[in-house]
Amino acid sequence: MASNMILIIGGNGFLGSWFTLNCFAKKENFTVLTSKKSNLARIVQIPQERIVQLDQSEWPGFISKLRPAKIVSFDWAGVTSEQRNSTEIQNLNISRVLQVARAGIESGVGTFLTFGSQAENGPINKPANEFNYDLPTTAYGAAKVALRIQLQEEFKATESRLVWGRIFSTYGEMDNRNWLIPSLIHSLNQNKVFSLTSGEQVWSYLHARDFVNAVSLLLSCEFSKDVLVNIGNPNVMTISTIAKLIGDQLGVPELLSFGTTQFRPDQVTHLEPVTTTLSDIGWKTSVDVNQGISDILRWYSGEKVEYGSLLLPSASSLEMC
Repeated sequence: MASNMILIIGGNGFLGSWFTLNCFAKKENFTVLTSKKSNLARIVQIPQERIVQLDQSEWPGFISKLRPAKIVSFDWAGVTSEQRNSTEIQNLNISRVLQVARAGIESGVGTFLTFGSQAENGPINKPANEFNYDLPTTAYGAAKVALRIQLQEEFKATESRLVWGRIFSTYGEMDNRNWLIPSLIHSLNQNKVFSLTSGEQVWSYLHARDFVNAVSLLLSCEFSKDVLVNIGNPNVMTISTIAKLIGDQLGVPELLSFGTTQFRPDQVTHLEPVTTTLSDIGWKTSVDVNQGISDILRWYSGEKVEYGSLLLPSASSLEMC
């Protein structure tokens, strides 16, 4: 086993790229593994020797040769609204992550950290503790539940540790255009009216910087057993508050059209993660939502944003991500 090697699978996506940049800034010993067709625009400043692009069928063999000490898997397709109910796509996700996990176990990996979702819980509409509600309403949520259960079984009788990080809503520079905050910013920047629900939903938004700090801390802890941990912002606010914050900072609050979009039948109205495990190991949020939104707006306006020793790619260079 490479004594301190971190293998980052899917380190080119939104959260994966933030973690990759953080590892580079901290001078960690890491390798990014992606598929051959992956878009590397978010991690364009990472040295090419740190990035390995292979067909997904080759990933287990690569892991067996590399023998990393820790694996962090961000790999997951089909998270958009158009694909969240594709059973075929979600089953392929399960298969890929299981193959990677098994290769890690066989190579003696110390920690395997991968990610679940608030979608596992479904619309529980109350503070979400760190246990299993398992009430998914989409194929995506059901796939996350199925994967977690299978991974827990795979790791049960091994010396390797499984860390399941259940992610609640995140935001930050380099996010995908189709999510609420970036799509709202994009629309208002084009002086277009943006339709919203009444915005009464109580919501949790965690900045990518705080997410990365949580993941780094989880990797540094030597848990004695498998861990399920909520990764989210326990400080919540309503969707209307967030939208008004963006509208006010851009100077176009009149473009926010509340109450013109209907709630989905399975609409979550109260998203509030209880972050006991993270709090117990010393983690807390550091990016206030007001500041986080201001930073994103500056990034969208073309200002350069530093992260460690690197500059984030510009918003214009990621328009197709």
